[in-house]
Amino acid sequence: YQRRVRVTKPPKDIEAYLIAWNHYKRITGLQDVPAIQSFYTYLDEDSHQKLSALGNQEHLSWSEFKRLVIKTLGTRDSPLAMRCKLRCLKQGQAESVQDFYSRILSLASKAFEESQGSEKDMAMKEALSAG
Repeated sequence: YQRRVRVTKPPKDIEAYLIAWNHYKRITGLQDVPAIQSFYTYLDEDSHQKLSALGNQEHLSWSEFKRLVIKTLGTRDSPLAMRCKLRCLKQGQAESVQDFYSRILSLASKAFEESQGSEKDMAMKEALSAG
C-alpha cells in the first residue's frame, strides 16, 4: 500500500480517489482542515480552479468537503468507484440477506461490464461473505 496519494485529474473516478484519500488521511492522522488543504495540492490545475472558484472550504468538515468535490468534479457511478464501494459494503443490522444481496447486485452491475461475468461473480461472493 502506497502512503502518498497520486496527483489526479478528476472527474476520472473521483469517488475512488476520495476513498484512497480517506485511507491517506487516516494513516497520516490529518485533521479536516489540513486534509482539505493537502487535497488541493494533489489536484490538476483545472480541477483546482473549479474547486477554488466555489470559495473557501476550510470551514467544512471532511465529509462535507467530499460531497462538494463529488458534486463539482465527479461522476457518481464510475466502475472503479462502484468496485471500491462493493469491497467496503456491509450489511445493515436491520437489513435482510435478500435486501443486502440486492444492494450487492446493484453495485456489481454498475462496477462490471457484461463481459466481466467471472470477475463480477467473484466480487459479489466476496462482498456477500465479508458483509
